[in-house]
Amino acid sequence: MNNSWGLTLFGASLAVAIVISTVVVSRTMLTIKQANQTVEVKGFAEKKILSDWALWRGRFTARGTDLVETSNVLDGQKSIVLTFLGQAGINQDELEVSPVTTQVLYRRDGKGRVTNTIEGYALHIDLTVSAGDIDRISKVAKESDVLIKQGIQFSSQSPQYFYTKLGNLKISILGEATRDARRRAEQLAEKSGSSIGSLRFARQGVFQITPVYSTEVSNFGRNDTSSREKSIKAVVTIGYALAN
Repeated sequence: MNNSWGLTLFGASLAVAIVISTVVVSRTMLTIKQANQTVEVKGFAEKKILSDWALWRGRFTARGTDLVETSNVLDGQKSIVLTFLGQAGINQDELEVSPVTTQVLYRRDGKGRVTNTIEGYALHIDLTVSAGDIDRISKVAKESDVLIKQGIQFSSQSPQYFYTKLGNLKISILGEATRDARRRAEQLAEKSGSSIGSLRFARQGVFQITPVYSTEVSNFGRNDTSSREKSIKAVVTIGYALAN
């Protein structure tokens, strides 16, 4: 009888202990779950800038059947091109002229296949003009067609425009995007009756430099050089702990 009563008492005590343990564990798990709650938000920032550096490339070419004569023609073209650039206000330290590149032209047969017979030569020189005076560089590029009217086979690329202070600006705009993410997180937390806790993680997203008002987005980012006026856009993803 005493043994039976003792077993009953032990069983009851064990059951109570299990219930208490279950409650404690459940509350502990709930606390851990609440402590691990995180809000993830994206922050965005955009700033308009004006390019402060321009680069323009061009090429002039001479063709002929005799290599020496063709080289002499190219020298005459070079003199005309350099005179044009000098009159346009391009300084020597703003100009880079490449060595002569020689291309051997081979005759083709009736089926369009290249033979070993030399038909002639094509010689060309590349030039690069770069400076901070964007208006002057743009004007030179537009007026370079005057060289074609002088009988020079001249090809001109579109000017490229750059912003040279991007390093400092990038840090600043990422800071603005981070602050934007913080504001979004606070708004979400407030609506759920919580508050923002410690920072859990931060990831920089795509960094875009596009023409103003452009909606183009690239997964690998974009660095526009075609327009003077640009828009720099930064996206960050931030995770904050939620505090109840």
